[in-house]
Amino acid sequence: MKTTLFASLLLCGTAAFGQAAGNAFSSEPQPIQMQSHQQHASQQFMQADQSLLFTSNGNSSDRGERPLWEVGAKPPAEIPLGDVARSLRNQHANARKAIKVLEK
Repeated sequence: MKTTLFASLLLCGTAAFGQAAGNAFSSEPQPIQMQSHQQHASQQFMQADQSLLFTSNGNSSDRGERPLWEVGAKPPAEIPLGDVARSLRNQHANARKAIKVLEK
């Protein structure tokens, strides 16, 4: 009983709200008015070149911290892939083999 009453109250409240909100909008048609722009494209000469590079008249210096990649230790020389493959092949050949062989 309570759920039926609550459902009907909710339905009636929603309908009343829909009718009240419907009055806010006019049913009269309103034509769309597009804004006009007075400027239009025309052919013009290109502007002169501008350099984006910074030009200085002398030596420049600055204070601050250097990033670690500039002052850090050099990474060890990389081992060629062929040498790595040969090393792994030799390790595999020298590895211990199975002693027992099972036969059916």
